[in-house]
Amino acid sequence: MLVLLSSIALVVGTALVIASMRITTTVNEGIHIPFWGRPKRDPGRAMATRAFGLGAAAMGATTLAAQVGPWAVALLLPAVITIFTAIPLHNRRVNASGGVPRSR
Repeated sequence: MLVLLSSIALVVGTALVIASMRITTTVNEGIHIPFWGRPKRDPGRAMATRAFGLGAAAMGATTLAAQVGPWAVALLLPAVITIFTAIPLHNRRVNASGGVPRSR
């Protein structure tokens, strides 16, 4: 039963992280998002969704790792990869469309 609940927490957490990045990139359409820092428009719902999603995914992965082995922590990769690829892809689209350049 614990494995099932951990798996659900991991999947729901990853889905929430993906949703939060979707919210952030949609709200900042045409605006460069800094990789390390806050975007110009940073809605609270995106921050809350990302925080809850990362917490749920981390809790699910660590609990799952205690039950089935340490390799289960690697299941956090989709959530982490989403964060590290969504911002550069968004910025590439902004640069290609001639949007607002990055702020200094």
